[in-house]
Amino acid sequence: MVLKTITDDTKIEDLQKLVKSLELTTDLDLEIRTAAKEFRRIIVPLKREITLGMLITKLYGPTIPEEFSHLIHLGSYTDGTYLENSVLSGMYCFSDSSNATLKNCKIYSMGPFMRAKKPTLIGGEIVTNSRSNTGIAFNRTDSPTILNSIIKSYRSFLWSRNIRCVSPYISSIANPKSGIIVAEKIGKVYYYDTSVNPSDTHIYAVHIAKGVKYAKKIKHSELEGEWTLKNLDKRLDEIVTKYN
Repeated sequence: MVLKTITDDTKIEDLQKLVKSLELTTDLDLEIRTAAKEFRRIIVPLKREITLGMLITKLYGPTIPEEFSHLIHLGSYTDGTYLENSVLSGMYCFSDSSNATLKNCKIYSMGPFMRAKKPTLIGGEIVTNSRSNTGIAFNRTDSPTILNSIIKSYRSFLWSRNIRCVSPYISSIANPKSGIIVAEKIGKVYYYDTSVNPSDTHIYAVHIAKGVKYAKKIKHSELEGEWTLKNLDKRLDEIVTKYN
């Protein structure tokens, strides 16, 4: 089956029929000639898994049903998607997406938010089990915002820029390009790419297991009180000013 066109005029009923008709196999590419505005841009060719992931996110948000939680590329290439209280276990969820917001979601996925632009995570957690670059959370991500989300990932924020993050726990951070990261606990911070300047990213934690030279220890009191999207930038900037 080859999908010829999806346009802004495509009826939701037709998209639902399409979702039901697609088989979950990995051997067939789909060609999309005209993409819906929600899909952010035209992509030719596009794997059927990516198409299905976009359609499921469009049809069933803000909470993805459990029977679809394992699908590859949920939310990929979408713009402005909002999800809450969802479990995502398929690979590469929200890769190449823009302006996604996920609230209280649990992500057990390889490579979530790879090359994404301006994703926002509120609460929940990310757990990746891969020790390869394709399994990294926030790989080459532009302007991610993380508010009280747990991140258990190999080389989190690899080559990511403009990071704004406060987290209870981050297991590993590698080669972030710029931004502010504040956490209660960080397992490891390291740089292996000499083209990345560690001083361009401000990293702070109450407890740091490895890589202290790339991060500064702060008092636990800095994390107390209310953290919201509205005051996140202000509170992060206050920590930078105080400890620098």
